[in-house]
Amino acid sequence: MIYDINGNKILETKNQKNVFSIEPFKSDDQQTKVSTSSAVFALYDALVSAYPNYCRKITHTKSTLTNYEYVFTSGAYNSYSSTAYHQDPSTAKPKILVASGIHGLEQAAAMANYVFFKSLCEAKPGLEYVREAFEWHTIPIVNQYSYDHYVRLNANGVDINRNFDADWVKNTATHYYSGEYPASELETQLIQDWLDEHNDATFFLDHHNSDALKELCFLQCTGNQGDQVLIKNRIMYVFNTLISYWKLSRNLPSDSKWFYCLSATKDRGLMCNYAAKVGIPSALLETSWNVDNTGNDSQLSIGVGAEAEAMTLLGACSWIDSRAEAEKDAQ
Repeated sequence: MIYDINGNKILETKNQKNVFSIEPFKSDDQQTKVSTSSAVFALYDALVSAYPNYCRKITHTKSTLTNYEYVFTSGAYNSYSSTAYHQDPSTAKPKILVASGIHGLEQAAAMANYVFFKSLCEAKPGLEYVREAFEWHTIPIVNQYSYDHYVRLNANGVDINRNFDADWVKNTATHYYSGEYPASELETQLIQDWLDEHNDATFFLDHHNSDALKELCFLQCTGNQGDQVLIKNRIMYVFNTLISYWKLSRNLPSDSKWFYCLSATKDRGLMCNYAAKVGIPSALLETSWNVDNTGNDSQLSIGVGAEAEAMTLLGACSWIDSRAEAEKDAQ
């Protein structure tokens, strides 16, 4: 069972009914961590080679910094197309953005992101509909220096996830140093440009790991207050199916503490805050990098993180479809 932040059970209501069937996504969780950003990009490059009609790579530059975006879409608007959009083949699919690797210590999250997109390419059970109905974009490693050196901060000692030009305040604590001014860092500027370019996206997810979590994961939504509530409730409802799977198939304990939500955080300069600033409903997902005490960045932690990311995104997709259906009905 899923509970909201006040301890109330999340049950399906008429307004929360899923537009498409959702089943627990099950990763193969055999993926081991790779320790350099170039090795992560090589994994995605292999997807581009293996699925040339579905996956492509885009290069982004900002001064001396280069980073990579991967786009996943079939281009077949009438095949499994989103229920609200199938009437018009010329209408673009709903666009979803995903980022990871903003903190280099949180490598299980970055690898879980890869497992999700690999599974999307492979049309693994549970992902068939969203594979075709949505257009997916990811920047898998936001902070390459941080990832390559297995540290939290960039080469200038700045926490990139405190540096965005949205609700920014100066933070001089070493672990969370925000920089001297908003968007002072090239990594931040590049991502802000990316979000500006895709301000028509319907959802943005930022996947992190935490060493402080006793719970398996938590979610923090940003953006329009009404959207925050609806997205949170839809995602939490979807997680019911995943937690049952975790309990039965993975022998993980299951109770109300496995998943919880926080209110949006202000005055921190987060990447999610900037996405919300440009109009993209957003969420920050934290998953444990040491599931069941198997060690940081273990295969189990990567696999469970991929499942958590997938179900979060399936919940968001369900919300997007239900919102579009409501808009269509209102016309």
